[in-house]
Amino acid sequence: MAELQARIAEMANRVSSQIFRQFGWERRPHKDADWPCCTKAHKKKTHPSDVVFYYESPFPKDSGRVYLNTDLKSYAKATITKEAVENALISLAMATECANKSPDWQKLYQDTQLNSKVYGMLFIYNHDQEYDKDFKSLLLSITSSLIKVKAGFRLFIFGPEEIRYLLSIATDMAILRQESRLPDLEYCRFYLPDLVKLRVTHKELQSASAEMLKMPWQIIKYSPQEDKVDQPGYIVYYRGECSSSDELKFLLDYFFRFQLVGDKSTILIRAPFAVNEATSYFETAKEQYCQKYFGYKDIDSRLKKITLEKVICQQANFSTTELGMDPR
Repeated sequence: MAELQARIAEMANRVSSQIFRQFGWERRPHKDADWPCCTKAHKKKTHPSDVVFYYESPFPKDSGRVYLNTDLKSYAKATITKEAVENALISLAMATECANKSPDWQKLYQDTQLNSKVYGMLFIYNHDQEYDKDFKSLLLSITSSLIKVKAGFRLFIFGPEEIRYLLSIATDMAILRQESRLPDLEYCRFYLPDLVKLRVTHKELQSASAEMLKMPWQIIKYSPQEDKVDQPGYIVYYRGECSSSDELKFLLDYFFRFQLVGDKSTILIRAPFAVNEATSYFETAKEQYCQKYFGYKDIDSRLKKITLEKVICQQANFSTTELGMDPR
């Protein structure tokens, strides 16, 4: 039984690595480590770190490297409950508080020569692929007062549907690279314009932040790469259903407002959750947008540079037998 549980837990480890390496994240070599608690009020001897990811922050208030002390959960449908998630968040909040001041944690994971912050991440992978409830509603039902998060600390939560979306993106990026439709990671930047309440140090980043992965869309700006891609462009991953022309006109307006639509650049929208009629709705949205802004410089030719394609949603399928045979 213990061996089976270990194999199930390994699924979340593999899926998280598969996802986040496509977004430019790195991970520290130590995993599945327990380290001493340094806060008496926690009344714990140790805290766990399943894995620690890191990337360079795009936000001035973070100004440096962000480490994500990560709790990986691999749950069956029946075990994704309010109580389980609530307890995981309580534990993660305490671990994150200690990680920011623990010499033991720093020795294992942190480059103390760099300015950095430690946040927490809860990664809930549904290994039987049967979870069909509203995870957001489950989160809203949690008693937030039990989760002690100090000012300045953050906890990021990725639930089953978000993981399915991010896995679909990561897999699609790998496929596009194999097809020479997307250059290698070194030729790509994750694009994040200034938002109303979120200012960035640079708009083009080598890695996507956790905040970016929580947004409705993720924008990749790429440069030409010899023998792969001969023109610059953008790929926009969109988590919406593309179920109306009004929804898609909002997306078009975003592209023009932030001047993503240039003379040479193309924009390819990739939508894992799009309805079957999405491309038809998109053509209608472009026609209506063109009529509304008729006379705007090259509006028709610029809209032709924007296309939409549906992406096949991905599920990670593992055999516990095969995982047990893999080298450790």
